[in-house]
Amino acid sequence: MIRVFFSCCFGLLFITGGSVVAGDLHSALDIDKDGYVTAHEAEVMPELIEQFAVLDANRDGKLDAAELSLFNG
Repeated sequence: MIRVFFSCCFGLLFITGGSVVAGDLHSALDIDKDGYVTAHEAEVMPELIEQFAVLDANRDGKLDAAELSLFNG
């Protein structure tokens, strides 16, 4: 199965087999390349937004690569 998410900010992100390497996902979603994925940057993936608050372990309003690696989408 191939799932496709579209964002006008970074084009198409293809996720195959229901998973993607967390670092690749982090790089793709981190639009401003500050090392974090904010809720705004994560809006292109509804499944991620649903889990965002749980994944944000330190409650700083953004996901680092370690936090994002726990995403189960």
